[in-house]
Amino acid sequence: MALRRCRSVFSGQQTVEQKIITAFYSFLIPSKRDTIMAKLGLWTNAVGLLISIAGTLLLFLHTTNKYHAAIQDIGSIAVGYLGLILLGVSVSITGVALLLGANDD
Repeated sequence: MALRRCRSVFSGQQTVEQKIITAFYSFLIPSKRDTIMAKLGLWTNAVGLLISIAGTLLLFLHTTNKYHAAIQDIGSIAVGYLGLILLGVSVSITGVALLLGANDD
């Protein structure tokens, strides 16, 4: 049994026991890549939410202002702000994807 284990280690093949132990430890102890991806995912998600909030507030302020609400070209301005909101949503979804990718193993 010990000789078979030594051969499998030196030949590059893992036994079933070694695969189970490796999988168990990789589940308990996250790798550095997973930790970095999780932190990056959280920050990306937060930045996306901030962009969406800023776009929503700017759109709200622009449409509730008497002077700006009287502008005839409010439609294109609103589309620009909605684009900013959608940019924030897509950045936030990217952050969620990074978070999920960190726990994919």
